[in-house]
Amino acid sequence: MFFNCHKNFSRRFIFLFFIFVLIFFIPQNLQAEKKLTVKDIPDNADFWSQYPADVLADALVERMDDEELLSQVLMFGWTGSTPTELLIRWVRDRGLGSVKIFGWNTDDINMVSKSVKLLQELSQSRTKKIPLFVATDQEGGWIRHVKGQTSDTPGNLAIGASGYTMDAYLSGYYINREIKTLGINMNFAPSIDIYSNVNSTVIGPRSFGNDPNVVGAMGAAFGGRSSSYSKTFSRSWRYCIRQPWKTSPDKY
Repeated sequence: MFFNCHKNFSRRFIFLFFIFVLIFFIPQNLQAEKKLTVKDIPDNADFWSQYPADVLADALVERMDDEELLSQVLMFGWTGSTPTELLIRWVRDRGLGSVKIFGWNTDDINMVSKSVKLLQELSQSRTKKIPLFVATDQEGGWIRHVKGQTSDTPGNLAIGASGYTMDAYLSGYYINREIKTLGINMNFAPSIDIYSNVNSTVIGPRSFGNDPNVVGAMGAAFGGRSSSYSKTFSRSWRYCIRQPWKTSPDKY
């Protein structure tokens, strides 16, 4: 009898204990986990501040003036072996968002690395410390904008002819690993045009082939987990430029 009473008392005690926890502790935890808003982000927050990425991004954009907003969506290159004074001023004084590395200033990859480092340091001297997108076209084959000691790989047509997506993956992997070492964090590659016009002087061996399924599979494999951005020159430049606006003008 005593044992049964003791057992019932224990069960009631445990039940009441959990009720106590639910009443006094869980509401406090829910309050602590309340979702942050832009107003909760301090004025001195920058790109590297430890806040939820979406809220932090909204806060930084909201606090930009028109000049900085415009600068963030522009991408400039430079013609010599080192960044021009004009480009340096755009990064340092106006908060330029992106730079592009072309083939005419990449014979010395050590200089490329130093130039990227300089520009990124300038971007970090600004209040919001937003790093630059540093882009290039490193497809392999014909299009190899970063030259110097980088790998000279086959064009996509040769890779597509192999029929092995792993070939495309490995090509993209090593190409992107090389340029990442130089500080380049965006690669406009590969070209995913379908080689439907054999007389084309723009695409040629840059395409993976004339089968859409093969081109799609090879293009996806080339990108892998890297910061590669597939591109197409199909149709016209007018179409390529205007098409994104049809999706959601509010995002641009």
